Amino acid sequence: MFFKVFKSVSLCVVLALSASASLYAQSEIPVEAFARLPAIDSPALSPSGQLLAYISNTEDQKTLVIQRLNTQESRAIDASQVRPTNLIWINDDILLIQASTARRHHRAYGVLDVGAVYAIDLTRSEIAPRQLLHGSSRIGLNFSLGRIIQIDREREDVYMPAFDDQRNYGLFKVNARTGRSERVDRGSPYTEDWIVSTTGELLAREERNQSEDTLQLQIRQGNQWRVALEEKSDLPQIDLVGYDRENGSLIVYTRSMGNEDTSGLFRIDTQDQSIETIFQHDKLDARFHLTRDFSGELMYAAYEDSELHYIWFDDDMELIYTSIKAAMNVQIPNSSISLLDWTPDRKTIIFYGETNYISPYYGLFKPETGEISLLGWVYPELGSTILPQRSIISYQSQDGQVLPAYLTLPSGEGPHPFIVLPHGGPQSRDYSGFDDWAHFFASRGYGVIQPNFRGSSGYGNAYILEGYGEWGKGLMQQDLTDARQAVIDAGLADPERICIVGASYGGYAALAGAAFTPDLYKCAISYSGVSDLEEMIRFERNRYGEDRDTHTYWQTQMLGLNPPSDETQFLQQRSPVRAVDAIQAPILLMHGGEDSVVSVEQSRRMNRALDNSDKSVRYIEIEHGDHWLTSYETRLAVFTAMERFLDEHLQ
Repeated sequence: MFFKVFKSVSLCVVLALSASASLYAQSEIPVEAFARLPAIDSPALSPSGQLLAYISNTEDQKTLVIQRLNTQESRAIDASQVRPTNLIWINDDILLIQASTARRHHRAYGVLDVGAVYAIDLTRSEIAPRQLLHGSSRIGLNFSLGRIIQIDREREDVYMPAFDDQRNYGLFKVNARTGRSERVDRGSPYTEDWIVSTTGELLAREERNQSEDTLQLQIRQGNQWRVALEEKSDLPQIDLVGYDRENGSLIVYTRSMGNEDTSGLFRIDTQDQSIETIFQHDKLDARFHLTRDFSGELMYAAYEDSELHYIWFDDDMELIYTSIKAAMNVQIPNSSISLLDWTPDRKTIIFYGETNYISPYYGLFKPETGEISLLGWVYPELGSTILPQRSIISYQSQDGQVLPAYLTLPSGEGPHPFIVLPHGGPQSRDYSGFDDWAHFFASRGYGVIQPNFRGSSGYGNAYILEGYGEWGKGLMQQDLTDARQAVIDAGLADPERICIVGASYGGYAALAGAAFTPDLYKCAISYSGVSDLEEMIRFERNRYGEDRDTHTYWQTQMLGLNPPSDETQFLQQRSPVRAVDAIQAPILLMHGGEDSVVSVEQSRRMNRALDNSDKSVRYIEIEHGDHWLTSYETRLAVFTAMERFLDEHLQ
């Protein structure tokens, strides 16, 4: 039984893009088109391939859509209260929804993200999301309830971690149809992760003792756990990925093996601890993808330089990927394709496509017939509009290094008003493809440069370490200054009309640019930016504890591997909130009131300091905004404010 009543929705149309692609004048693309949340998000196929589920966003209304593909009939279920982030089918009757929300609690310091898993049983007369596991009421907020370790599809069991009454991280088995649960492993105070087979057999687990700086990978032998590998480090570099039952080896993702600089995939023999390299690039960090069936099998590894390169471990999926990419490149040159979901028989494939000049889309591929159809544009108002091209470039830093960056240029001849757009993290990076911020700014007539400055991930551990302790007045900020100079020297940027813009760490870098290099920027925009480094570390210590990895990470990031003798002075000298007197440029500050990463107090303090010093500042606090701009209300407020601010100061 599916549904008694259907609402007809037509989504599948033949994909024909090149003939219908349109080029709009910059002013014809409304700000709402860039601020919209995805019209199709997290698409998932049922095992039979007959049903498609996805999240649809209409402004801030989230709807779960379940569609029968052969008739295109569908049912819409309100999911606004659940705030879904991912969908997984157990079988054609039961759909799982992973969700997350920002919450406050009297036992927690600040706002924290809280996860949950909900089940929808299509055989019930009333179809509504039902939370699977609540955890111990004595613990209060149980922050791990959005994780899924394994799914036993035959028994309809979901394996999920949660804290028990003693605050131990235990592994529970929950039946998705009945909701009944039982604990299958009582974790120690240090257990953080498990590997479980598709039939529910415990295989391996990860233990992290943060007070003693140890990480253990353990394997199950009988009723006992045996240590297979131990690492001593204040910030461990090993992530447990899977367990290869054929040869009894652990599969790990790490940069502490092989060349010990780039992150790669390795097998560790649990008997003699010998190491076999699965894949490791000599200069770039690998990414990887596991199959969607929770088998723990590796489908591919990948790395990105000027384009994304795949190393396939599954010959059939490589052939499917190659077929889709070849077909799409006929219609949309330079398409980047990602395989997202597929039926067990691999007769129906969902893929995601994007380029540097067209907004992304989801497609459906039938390998037996070679048919490709469009499920829908992620941002329908942009659709096949030709956007300004994003290109990967390189530029030289002041100390002689060649650094990567992404460049987006508006139409017309330069020099253009320009935006330096550093990414967040800072241990993150920008990638090729569609970028809502860069494409938005370029559609408004601004050039955009996005440097992957020292401290960015993806280029090896040495590159990351070069950023430690280099906030505000060091290499990371100098790399942004050098990127600014590079576009000026190339004749692309008007030196009198350059603004620095960013969110999270990028917001800090924007404020630091205005405070520590006040002659360089005409204006600065910060969303959820850090302004007081000392207070940020204090906040993390109060939230997690002094011996926790999160606190250690931020201390190392801001103070470096060899902290100065006067840590307080060092942090204060690199805090924009303490350097407002030097700021000359007008500042736009924005922050979400429910930010779970950077406290809203960071922007409130910066606003007070600027206002008290009679500086030009505009402050917008979005009451229910979060760190990730996950609501349309937040995105529209941010994009609209940025557009007006830039029009005022750069045009």
